[in-house]
Amino acid sequence: MEIKQINLEGARIVEFEAKFAASIADMWNASAEGWNGDLWDMTEQKVLNEELNADSLVLYLLINDNEKVIGYCKLEEYNDKKAVYIPLLNVIPEFWGRKYGKALLLKTLETTIKQGYNRLDLHSWSGNTKAVPLYKKTGFRWQTNNSSMYMMNYLPLLLNLELLQPYLAKLDWYNDFDCDLALEPDGKMENGFELFHYCWKKDNRYLEAIIDADVKGLCRVKCNDFELNLKAADKKVYYGKREVQLELKNNLADPLTFKIEMSGEADIQVDEKREITLSGSRTETFWINVKDDFERKGHDCPAVIANVKINGKLIPLKLGLTPQAPVHVSLKAEFKRLYRPGMIDLYLQLKNNFDETVKFSTDLADTKYLNFIEKELCSELRPSETKTILLKAILFKGCFYDERIKIVVHREDEEIAFTRRLRVAIPDLNSIIYGSYQEYSILQNGPVFLKYNHTGKYYAMSLNVLNTDYWLIMKLPQLSKPLDKEFLHAVHDKISFEELADSVVMRVQFRSKKGQLQVSHLFK
Repeated sequence: MEIKQINLEGARIVEFEAKFAASIADMWNASAEGWNGDLWDMTEQKVLNEELNADSLVLYLLINDNEKVIGYCKLEEYNDKKAVYIPLLNVIPEFWGRKYGKALLLKTLETTIKQGYNRLDLHSWSGNTKAVPLYKKTGFRWQTNNSSMYMMNYLPLLLNLELLQPYLAKLDWYNDFDCDLALEPDGKMENGFELFHYCWKKDNRYLEAIIDADVKGLCRVKCNDFELNLKAADKKVYYGKREVQLELKNNLADPLTFKIEMSGEADIQVDEKREITLSGSRTETFWINVKDDFERKGHDCPAVIANVKINGKLIPLKLGLTPQAPVHVSLKAEFKRLYRPGMIDLYLQLKNNFDETVKFSTDLADTKYLNFIEKELCSELRPSETKTILLKAILFKGCFYDERIKIVVHREDEEIAFTRRLRVAIPDLNSIIYGSYQEYSILQNGPVFLKYNHTGKYYAMSLNVLNTDYWLIMKLPQLSKPLDKEFLHAVHDKISFEELADSVVMRVQFRSKKGQLQVSHLFK
């Protein structure tokens, strides 16, 4: 579907060329008012250095009849392969109120759709409320749980869906867009799901689309001809067999044929096909198997997917679910302590995630350097109760305990068995220990330890000394140009440890954006 562009008087949009560098510098230097008073201090050479080495998809400039640059909008890829984002958008304050910002946004939106991306993102600071109505009217939605202004535009996903195109063709996507322009986040909570609403109305025609913010996919659609709604009673789902529902409605006089293919991501298992010829409405129930994926592997919110074809045309629906253990289990040691070999205290922390009383049981595993006095544990947990169990153990040598244990939870009508990975550092004065938690990895020699934050980027590594104020934050090494952009938004691909004769090496491995390069950082 085409995005209608604005006819600008005395201005036009062009792509970046080096000849505009001096005028771009002038534009930035004249734009302090639009950036909270910050001064840019730009020069022609700075602009050339930045833009000629940039890894942008495209840089659009708004120029007047004298070829003076008065507006700027850059489009880049980032770690979400299905989305692009606008890192910088600017119009000289002198030219505000002439729809120039809107024109630049529409141009980048058009490019996003033509290149097949599903989403266009834009980041801004929370005080930039002047621009909120423009962003919202052009399809951006303000994510709820974010202190900054993190805007996501799902129009590319919706406008590229073949099944919706005939309905949108009879509506003006901009003028018929029924949009709340309030200066507040857009997410609406429903049974734990954060939902973004898109709605178009004109005369007796309407189209409503609902986006699941966590999995960034369409979960509900309503129009004159049909309605679809993929739903669950709650976003949290416990391990075992659970149900989701697909509501179908035919608003036409003649029957419609719905072909449904259900599937799941990561630890959501379902594989079922159904074909339904329908007049009126109907709710289909599907049973999904929520696996015990104790590694999680980055899938905090895997989706159940319903690929629905209506008279041969596909519309994909996605609903993000949060798999939950019935009881949260973790093993803790005393914080900031060096242990001595012998009898020690550890702590097993339990949290009942059910609103009913359950019985918990497990069998702890011994290791070469740590033996538990009592391995078989049983406990009753009241609804939502948190409990800590004192564990006595014999420590032979400092170690990083990392064992998988089987846990059984009994509720009134169900027994749920699952596996948990218990991990805890138990350092002593003379041992090198190492291991990885879900959030970070450590390499420790007595009181001195390295910590690598798994979600960090440039300043992800720190060197610390127990019970002191000594902290050294280290920036990971960066490749020089032209390879620097290959790892700009990289997250580690693998973390491993190698024992040498008198030391241990931590290897943090990264893979490039295109997957053709590999870089490892070594810490000894």
